[in-house]
Amino acid sequence: MKKITLLFALCLVAVTTQAAQATASTTEDAFAKAQAAYTQRDFATAATLFKQQADAGNKDAQYTYALMLYRGEGMPTPNFSEAARYYILAANSDCAKAQYNLAVLYYQGVGVSRDDVQAYKWLYLASQKGEPRALEMIPVADRNLSPELKSKALAELQSPVVAGTDAKNYAF
Repeated sequence: MKKITLLFALCLVAVTTQAAQATASTTEDAFAKAQAAYTQRDFATAATLFKQQADAGNKDAQYTYALMLYRGEGMPTPNFSEAARYYILAANSDCAKAQYNLAVLYYQGVGVSRDDVQAYKWLYLASQKGEPRALEMIPVADRNLSPELKSKALAELQSPVVAGTDAKNYAF
């Protein structure tokens, strides 16, 4: 009986591993198709494919789809608030480029309410990951943000997902 149970467990592990590998391969294929459509300037198709991948949790697709929303690629007009939502998803998944772009949106008040604390927080996180544009901007932000607001922004970094920036709770 123990041999049958062990054999069943091993078969279950093998099947689960194969299914996970197939899912990963399918996800990579779908992302590659989205990239190919974008490269061929078929923005409507790319937007559809990137959105599917973004909604499935792919942070690179979240970033790229946010960029497309911001630029209005593959849609009639730019959608800044929806771009912010997808930047938030990618930024919360440690995508440095999304963190930088989200900082810019907060600083400018585009798609989100203007918020220097949120802007500094996301800029700081992106700079810590070596994002070149963030590295250029952090010294400027350090000079221009009051010590109180900078402290508040850095205190928020203690939370993995900061209140107000969780895309699931984000009001549009």
